[in-house]
Amino acid sequence: MLITKNVEYYGVERLSKAQKELKVIKEHKEECKVDSSVIVKDLSLLVHGPQEDEVFIYDPQLWANIRRGNTLLELYDPMDYTKLIKVVYGRKGLNKFFDLQYDFISREGRYMDDHLDDYNYNMKNYIFAPVKKALLDGHQVEVVKTLKCNGENMQVSWNPEI
Repeated sequence: MLITKNVEYYGVERLSKAQKELKVIKEHKEECKVDSSVIVKDLSLLVHGPQEDEVFIYDPQLWANIRRGNTLLELYDPMDYTKLIKVVYGRKGLNKFFDLQYDFISREGRYMDDHLDDYNYNMKNYIFAPVKKALLDGHQVEVVKTLKCNGENMQVSWNPEI
């Protein structure tokens, strides 16, 4: 079973409402530095580190929709800042990714899931579900080994709405 099979991917309106409904999402809101009719709203989880992993592991909806680098732009009428015109994506970052455990790909463990607890079973599924789906759909998959460096990355976004 692919863990992302029945996940609802939120549109802008649903994502904007999710912040108010779910107690694990925080919002940082500020006025755009170059256009005061635009409010920049960054969404992220209230938890970090291992707790963040747990929230994502057990809630596929959050994993699919609360990404690393979620920014919504609230566009207001420049003549009347109380009148919201629309909300658009300013930035839609990457989904949370999980470290690949050797046991998931070892000769002994790659096809054996019955020894995994729910947490590790879900993690393995998040990692391999897109690969399995691509293979089932007849696509080729290339594996690339990279080294991970700790640190921040930079994302540049272009939005024709503003």
